[in-house]
Amino acid sequence: MKSHLTEDLLPAELTYHTRTADGTYAPTLHTFVTESMLHEIENERRSILASIVPSQQARQRRLFDRFDPTAQYHHHQRLLAQYGRTSSRAVS
Repeated sequence: MKSHLTEDLLPAELTYHTRTADGTYAPTLHTFVTESMLHEIENERRSILASIVPSQQARQRRLFDRFDPTAQYHHHQRLLAQYGRTSSRAVS
């Protein structure tokens, strides 16, 4: 029976992360993060973490921590509010 543990579980092309030479995934930095982008980034990060071996997950999480998409989302919402614009929903 074939083992599926070593198969690549990631999409063919990642949108918000780039694979580096050492095998980790670096976040693509965005000044403005919309609500839909935030959800896509979070989903992509979950997929990445699920696809790598547990011994590398801590290192990968530290790389993810360098760019907090939730903070960028809230920054974007504050900027929109300054100009009288709001998004349809708030994300905590």
